[in-house]
Amino acid sequence: DEVGPGTAVKETPELKRVKENQQNISVVKYKEEVGQGTAVPDLYDLKQIKENQKNISLVKYKDQVGTGTAVSVTLEMERAKRNQSNVSSVLYSNDLKKMKGRPIQLLDTPELRRVRETQNN
Repeated sequence: DEVGPGTAVKETPELKRVKENQQNISVVKYKEEVGQGTAVPDLYDLKQIKENQKNISLVKYKDQVGTGTAVSVTLEMERAKRNQSNVSSVLYSNDLKKMKGRPIQLLDTPELRRVRETQNN
């Protein structure tokens, strides 16, 4: 049952030729099995079917997504945006006033050192 030790065989020119022939025969058999295809022109019916399938697909997609309602910008929406902007500005100003007079910790990086040296000179 056991397989004994094998003997390494050099790839001789004869072995190379046999391998190449086997590969060529395999390719020829594959091509014979597959055969030749028949070209089908784009007939009007086929074009119509493809177009219908595309349209059906688009309709199904839109059904799944649902429809949206276009909303114009109303005075109420404009007022809400303005208020949000004002609130944001007020919060920023309040934070700035709180920080006034307090030291700010800066990181000491090589880039900042270079900038300071440039400004001092």
